[in-house]
Amino acid sequence: MSRTSRDTLQDVFRGFAEVLGQAGFSVDDAREIAYGLQFTVRRAGWSGLVRVYMNKRGEHKTDLSQIGGGEEAAEVARLLTAGAELPAIGADEAGKGDYFGPLVCAAVHVDQKSASGLILAGVRDSKKISDRSLLVLADRIAEICRGRYHVVALGPAEYNSSYRQFRESGGNLNALLARTHARAVREVCGRVKCRRIIVDRFARPELLEQILAGFDLLQVPRAERHIAVAAASILARARFLRDLEALGTEFEFDFAPGASPEVVRRARGFVEIHGAGALERVAKLHFKTTRQVLPS
Repeated sequence: MSRTSRDTLQDVFRGFAEVLGQAGFSVDDAREIAYGLQFTVRRAGWSGLVRVYMNKRGEHKTDLSQIGGGEEAAEVARLLTAGAELPAIGADEAGKGDYFGPLVCAAVHVDQKSASGLILAGVRDSKKISDRSLLVLADRIAEICRGRYHVVALGPAEYNSSYRQFRESGGNLNALLARTHARAVREVCGRVKCRRIIVDRFARPELLEQILAGFDLLQVPRAERHIAVAAASILARARFLRDLEALGTEFEFDFAPGASPEVVRRARGFVEIHGAGALERVAKLHFKTTRQVLPS
């Protein structure tokens, strides 16, 4: 094993040891094995063996086959697999299913060091975090990943214009979403050297593969289990909430997320105050909600 690989694995080990130590585990010194290293994790009479291997591309793979079962093993697996597939750029969106407000896509570059900080900060799937906590956590992500993330927000007016253009050229919402993801990813790629991209699968894989040709692209369902995608989901959701609040301030109106009957009621109220023409500036007009608000 080369000296560079040894140094990289030691960095991975130190990151793992920090994360595990914060969770109350003790970690033995790492011992070198063929193509990797191994160390023992202990807590309250429980112990398990963890192995980390390095491939030719300088990427690590964590082997948890020797940690056994039980609560401690499950916790170790959760802590360590949250940093798998690293370094990587995770991308996710917010606002796709919300009638009011923007469509937001965020991309974040995460390596093993920043993954440790994100895990300790409590980063996880944004859908499992309250809005108040999410906004605070988004600021923490911005600190940990400073200079290595980018957020693209299509306000309602830009969104509606772009959507019409895609429809006229034979595209659909997924095509617009793919392009917006790619904008965020390429911006981050201009700042860091990273070819691995992890995205939640939202369309046919070839759609994004064509736009991000040449990247090591991983599209999987429930991709928020990857720490990079979880961080992106939080940044995207936080930007959506802040932009929705800004729209409310601009129009002196209390907008609501989602596309529920309550949203229909509020949209009708908005039209009564500001007129039908203003709806394009605050809502995604292709939603069926529009037909309920503005019946022909």
